Amino acid sequence: MIPARTAPRPNPAPVAEGTSPNVLHRILSPGIAIALWHRPSPWPEGLALPDLSLLLETGPEEAEAALAAAAGAAFPPTVTADAAGLARRLAAMIGARRLRIRLERVTGDACTRFHADHLTLRLLVTYAGPGTEWRTVPEGPVRRVPAGSVAVLKGLRLMAEPQILHRSPPIAARGLRRLFLAVDPLP
Repeated sequence: MIPARTAPRPNPAPVAEGTSPNVLHRILSPGIAIALWHRPSPWPEGLALPDLSLLLETGPEEAEAALAAAAGAAFPPTVTADAAGLARRLAAMIGARRLRIRLERVTGDACTRFHADHLTLRLLVTYAGPGTEWRTVPEGPVRRVPAGSVAVLKGLRLMAEPQILHRSPPIAARGLRRLFLAVDPLP
């Protein structure tokens, strides 16, 4: 009897997705290049975006106080607490002692070419507006991280060749705005 031939299995997708925050830990697994935690945005719907951008370098335990002090009344406390909680989660996942936290209002087209960052990991959230776009390499379909959902991407320091490329969505021509959070571990 001749054994039946089976089709070769395709490489598994380098994506982990779920509705539990625990899915973010999957980014530490070999072969996973993006982890997505799908959740609603803590940004109150209809609330205008502040005309303020923050860039902080802080320890994970000081993140909430640092964000609240820098933001003043410009951001709802639920958003600064969420950003700090995500920063602490990322730091705990990888043992980071220092973080760069960027919480900014984006009004133009920034970083619209698909790319991979030269870092270890980056946590991204778009609180309001169109989310970060991404695709698998080489030419996968373009997907968008929904507002409020959390993405953690591996950078080029953890991957010899990128498996996921991402970009900011082009928004200027449509007159759109975004409120965007990026958290990077510092060496």
